[in-house]
Amino acid sequence: MALYGVLGDIHGNREALEAVLARLDAAGIPRLLCVGDVVGYNADPDACAELLRARDAIVIAGNHDLIGTGRLGFERCSNKAMHSLKRTRRWLAPATAHWLSALPAHHLLEERVLLTHGGVRDVQQYMTKPHHIVENARYLRDDFAGRRICFFGHTHEQKVFEVDGEEVRELPAQGTVRLDPRREY
Repeated sequence: MALYGVLGDIHGNREALEAVLARLDAAGIPRLLCVGDVVGYNADPDACAELLRARDAIVIAGNHDLIGTGRLGFERCSNKAMHSLKRTRRWLAPATAHWLSALPAHHLLEERVLLTHGGVRDVQQYMTKPHHIVENARYLRDDFAGRRICFFGHTHEQKVFEVDGEEVRELPAQGTVRLDPRREY
């Protein structure tokens, strides 16, 4: 498997994205994966989209990308998110809106990896509780047979969950994480 930098939930924060890209460059990480939410909340959605496009990043749509381009409604938004996404809809450059509108909901990477934003079947599901992880591991098996690793965003937290049947363990998310090929992550 190739070496990738995985990021997501950028939410139009150009300064933070530039800092992360500089760290990835310094570490020699050649490829980028983005699990969605390029836009929303912050002031530079067009610049963030351009930085990802310029690096030929593999990007999927997050709920803010979908809402920001009108492909999803405001029904499940907080007031803060709704306000920022209404602003995003007004200010987004046509080229950025077109690019975001073309982003897929999922991306199959190599032989074992799926990129999704929230849950496997619900872009707005927060994957925070063990029962969410187990449920989505089942969806992963049903909908994307053979995929054992699922990268997701939406929670704004870096975590690693190991799934063994109905049991979920949270693993340390820093340093090297060794994966057992018999389990799902």
